[in-house]
Amino acid sequence: APEQARGLEVDGRADLYSLALVLYYCCTGTPLYTAEGVYERLMQAAVGPGAPERAVIQRLPKPFSTVIQRATDPDLGRRYPSAREMAADLKNWALHGATPTAHLVNELFGDELKEEARRLATCPAVESQELVSYSSGDGR
Repeated sequence: APEQARGLEVDGRADLYSLALVLYYCCTGTPLYTAEGVYERLMQAAVGPGAPERAVIQRLPKPFSTVIQRATDPDLGRRYPSAREMAADLKNWALHGATPTAHLVNELFGDELKEEARRLATCPAVESQELVSYSSGDGR
């Protein structure tokens, strides 16, 4: 969190900031701060996400864009004051998530899933007898 990178006192909002960074990574496959060196990444963290990072966050599917945007705000007063409040923004999605989750997974990983399905379709079928032999432990 910016306050932590600056050596200031931290509270639970720094943990929520970190959780938002994990959510960001899960949604994008890349860390939010990508500078080459540790010192440069620390400097990025000290000021919080800049315009390029905010643009990527805004393009994420909801509710992630909303939650990550708020949880990573450099201004402590605009961040989630508690995990309970952050969870409330995710709760409806989590409770009714089967269809939205499927859509989100398809939105995020649709191309990769199609490619994987194509690769699996071209694999030769494994005979069920071969599976039985391996599972019986006889080494055949």
